[in-house]
Amino acid sequence: MVVVTCNLSALDGRSAVKVHMPKCLQLADARNGLRHVLREVLQRFPDYRPPRLDPIQDLGIRDDGFRQLVHHTELLEACLRESPLSAAKPDRWCEMLAAYGEKLRLAGKVDRCCKRLRAVESVLQLDDLKARRRVLHMLRFTNLAGASAAAGGGAATVATGDAASGTGDVIKTKGRVACEVSV
Repeated sequence: MVVVTCNLSALDGRSAVKVHMPKCLQLADARNGLRHVLREVLQRFPDYRPPRLDPIQDLGIRDDGFRQLVHHTELLEACLRESPLSAAKPDRWCEMLAAYGEKLRLAGKVDRCCKRLRAVESVLQLDDLKARRRVLHMLRFTNLAGASAAAGGGAATVATGDAASGTGDVIKTKGRVACEVSV
């Protein structure tokens, strides 16, 4: 057994298990004794993994913000463990990344198609309103300005660019149906 120094960033984690170390590890007997103690400790835990140091229970941290942060970290780690990418082998990562890129490309294509569909629907609706206005004018229910010519009814303007026109499909004059318009 050799004693080496290492940076804290090289450590995987800290355990809640305490092991008393001899003051001097330069002697071979002290190093061998510590190795024997470490083997005994690791054998007592499944998969040779002692429990990690819990900052809330073992260190006694009582800050609510820190507790929420630890809770969110645990949730994110659970989501990462459940993700298909963490279960996949590294040789499948390129394949999965390509499939995700294809999914994004297709989602963009769907968005562009939806925008084109809305544009076409608005043009069709505009044409439909123009045709309705023309029919109403030919049946003499509106004048050239597009105002309702029905006596006693409220004047409603048929706007060609407005989706919510004041006429509808059935026009009433003096309480009875005068004409049913279908284009």
